[in-house]
Amino acid sequence: MSSPQVAGVAALALAAKPALQEHPDQLATQLKGTAKTGLVNHTGKSSADTGAGWDGTPCATGYCHVTWATSGPNVISFAQAYGAGMVDAAQAVK
Repeated sequence: MSSPQVAGVAALALAAKPALQEHPDQLATQLKGTAKTGLVNHTGKSSADTGAGWDGTPCATGYCHVTWATSGPNVISFAQAYGAGMVDAAQAVK
């Protein structure tokens, strides 16, 4: 779901800042520069898969791929979960 959200915020930023319309690199810089990065990844459980976790950790019980914990072997880092961050429409159009 991140792609349609970023596309929507990009459209808002282009409407608010017409000078960015012919400058995709500057638009990307605007979106990345205004993205929220100070978040904790709390993705929670997603499936009962018993395959190895993203880091190769074996999983015999299921639900090992994501967790409510903020540290430990099965926690997905912020960068892995959110990349450059979560778009912030209000900041992107300022």
